[in-house]
Amino acid sequence: MLPHCTVCDHTIWYPKAFCGECGSLDVEWRQASGEGTLYSYTQVHRGEGPYRDLSSFVLALVDLDEGARILTNIVDADPAQLIVGQRLRVVFDDAGDAAALVRFTPLSQQSL
Repeated sequence: MLPHCTVCDHTIWYPKAFCGECGSLDVEWRQASGEGTLYSYTQVHRGEGPYRDLSSFVLALVDLDEGARILTNIVDADPAQLIVGQRLRVVFDDAGDAAALVRFTPLSQQSL
């Protein structure tokens, strides 16, 4: 689910009660496709905070099919096999207390 402006048709990310494009308060939640395209990424070799114990992880910008660009992690993928423009699908990692982390994994391991 993603917040969506009913006035200017803009998908809103990060979720908020108003549209950052037109300022409208007419926002509704719509079902998201759960897919997107890899815009950019980097492999982080030394994390901080909750990522400190990971030997490395992939930090990425993903363009959602709905138009928003989000900062997230790529999981279950070899960083050497990632390609900008690659199709991804959402996976949710349980973060406890009824929360989940939005992450992505490649739709297929085939190159473009």
